[in-house]
Amino acid sequence: MLRSLRVALSSLVLLCAAPALAVDATAASQENIRAAADAFDRGRDAYRVEDFAAAAEAFEAADRFAASATAIEYAIRAHDKAGQLHRAATVAVVAKARHPSEKKLQSLVAEVLGRAERELFELAVECSEPCELSVDSEIVFGKADFERTIFLPEGTHTIGAAFGQGRSETKEIVARRGGQGRLLFEAPPDPVQVARKKSKSKPESEADPEPQYFFTEADSGTDDAASSQERAEASGEGWSPAIFWVLVGATVAAGGATIASGLDALENPGEERLRDACRTGPREHCEALYSDGVRRQNRTNILLGTTVGLGLVTALVGVLATDFGASSNDGDDGLSARASGLRLEPWLVLGETAVAGAQGRF
Repeated sequence: MLRSLRVALSSLVLLCAAPALAVDATAASQENIRAAADAFDRGRDAYRVEDFAAAAEAFEAADRFAASATAIEYAIRAHDKAGQLHRAATVAVVAKARHPSEKKLQSLVAEVLGRAERELFELAVECSEPCELSVDSEIVFGKADFERTIFLPEGTHTIGAAFGQGRSETKEIVARRGGQGRLLFEAPPDPVQVARKKSKSKPESEADPEPQYFFTEADSGTDDAASSQERAEASGEGWSPAIFWVLVGATVAAGGATIASGLDALENPGEERLRDACRTGPREHCEALYSDGVRRQNRTNILLGTTVGLGLVTALVGVLATDFGASSNDGDDGLSARASGLRLEPWLVLGETAVAGAQGRF
């Protein structure tokens, strides 16, 4: 009976408070005032049937639409009656700072905060930017600010700070009865600002200078020759006939050297001279002439092998690698492209030994 009487008296007070709500919210827009009045009516109806949790939510919504000492007072009362002392105390902190001249409200705030300090955990939260808080995914009453004070029941809780632009940070804290703590949240970088910084190009003074190149006449000639050679290789054509004819000349020179060496081996020292020296002369002279003949014969054999090798290479180059079908113009270009860097001169030296070869550059 006594409980019903208290509820009836509270409802009577709420009926009288509705006009005061509009008076306190004159600074808000007419649309927000109407929304606040509707939310306050829902809270009053829920309070009347003792659905205090729903009433507290409705009174908080009314205060968000249009700040009102009456709405925030009954949000505190409804949370307290719903057994949510931690939420009542958190709302009371906002009321204490926002309505210092409301004596009735401040009396309620002092009583609620006194109990909360003994039974709950008081947490001071600081943010590097104005942030909105949440406790265990439940939005905390109040606007975004740099500093907030909230109350938590005993246990482990997850505190979240939202900074806008999709930026947020969460931390865990263990709350103990009658204790106090402090949390600091650092706002993550603003993605819009980060994107702008990345999109900015370097100043002209810091731009990389354009590379400068210096060419000499020799470089130009080398590049032209290299380009011609690359074009020739890319075309898939064979070697210039000039290379084949150079090899033919080297083979002929080696053949001539082989013949000359063979004739020299037959005549020096000669069969009769060697026979006479071995019959009548000293033994040392006979052996010296014989050794000289053997050396000349070995030289001839080496030249013969060289001639055969050059002939084989010349034949392979002529059959497999040389392009004899190019036109006269193409031949001139090909010779310039492929053989402009080729200079070969066959040579032959006859003496004690015969040596054949070729000299030049590629």
